[in-house]
Amino acid sequence: MFIPSHLPPNHKRSAQKGASVRLKTAHLLIGHELAGQVFGRAQNVYVGFDAASSMLGLAPVSNLAFQKKYNASQQMLKARNLQGDVAIALHDVLIDHDLNPAERELTFELREEEGALWVNLQS
Repeated sequence: MFIPSHLPPNHKRSAQKGASVRLKTAHLLIGHELAGQVFGRAQNVYVGFDAASSMLGLAPVSNLAFQKKYNASQQMLKARNLQGDVAIALHDVLIDHDLNPAERELTFELREEEGALWVNLQS
């Protein structure tokens, strides 16, 4: 498992049961439990990419500090089902950074102190 060296010592890993993050057809699919915990009822999120670590950061649009710190762009959260699973289009990120678009489960970190979800896009 990839562990970036810049992580604070008190970050949270993907240990919660039922939490899932997948890459499928150039979309990031996030399970309803995790989506609700990170984004609440937000319909838009800020998306920032750290090319050095291939980590994608996501935060609700109410998190202006995240947007400023990572120069993040705004994306729409697309509802996938009535349970609350969501999807975010990643076509541009995958192409711009020459990332592997293969469908797969992704590891992630929930950084509660930052109010953001960080997803590892390395293959």
